Amino acid sequence: MRLFGFKKAIILVSLVFAVSFPVMAVMLEGFVDFDGEPAALEKIFPNERWIVVMIWSHTCPICAREMSTQAAFHERHREGDIAVLGMSLDGQSDMFEAWAFSEEYSVSFPNVLAEPQSVAKFFYETSGRSLKGTPTFMIFGPNRELKAVQTGPVAPEAIERVIDQLKKSNL
Repeated sequence: MRLFGFKKAIILVSLVFAVSFPVMAVMLEGFVDFDGEPAALEKIFPNERWIVVMIWSHTCPICAREMSTQAAFHERHREGDIAVLGMSLDGQSDMFEAWAFSEEYSVSFPNVLAEPQSVAKFFYETSGRSLKGTPTFMIFGPNRELKAVQTGPVAPEAIERVIDQLKKSNL
């Protein structure tokens, strides 16, 4: 089991983009919070935090398994320099289902929601890749530059190791 988590960390680090690091937009175009208000990143997190974005859907069984561990990860770092941001691709028509899903799994981290096309556009513009599925994790440094991407489940300990390694290497 440890080897699996270690492999995930290596995979995540290997996905660090070498050429240009796109910056996460301050205004998340097309995204709203669960109250329907436009999402603004500076209202959610201060600039000096690492942000782990989890792209999810309320119909995703793997996302359901990941929610509790990512919520615990967020709580563990609440006063630190790492935060989790949920990004639901359920769209306006399924906003209630997305909200209920986050409540069911006691999600304590902030979440934003957009139409699937807007989430895919955000992912492509930020990573240069097509969104393959949920969950997908993106790690942004304190300067909002994309540092790593991983599709599929990722243990919080693997995310911590990746961020620690990125901090040590000043990437």
